[in-house]
Amino acid sequence: MPEAQQRIEWLCTPGARASAHYLIDEVGGIHQLLSDEKSAMHCGNRASWRGQPVSDRSIAIEVQNPGHEYGYIPYTDEQTDAILRLSKV
Repeated sequence: MPEAQQRIEWLCTPGARASAHYLIDEVGGIHQLLSDEKSAMHCGNRASWRGQPVSDRSIAIEVQNPGHEYGYIPYTDEQTDAILRLSKV
C-alpha cells in the first residue's frame, strides 16, 4: 500500500485476515495496533514452530513500504532506527 495510514486501516479491519502488533511508518513513527498479549495474524494459519502456532508466540512488526506494485523503495534510516528501538523494548 502506498501510505502507512492505508495499511493501518487495512490491518485493523475485521476480516482482513492479517494483523500486526506494530507498524513503523515512513518517518520512523511506531504505531501500536494490537496489544502485545494478543495474537496477530501475520504468519498464516499453518505456520508453526515446535508444534505451536507462530502467530501465538511472536510480535508482528510491519514496516511501511509501498511495495513493488507501487514503486518499492529501500527502508529509511528512521525506519531502521525505529526497528532497533522497538526490538529492545
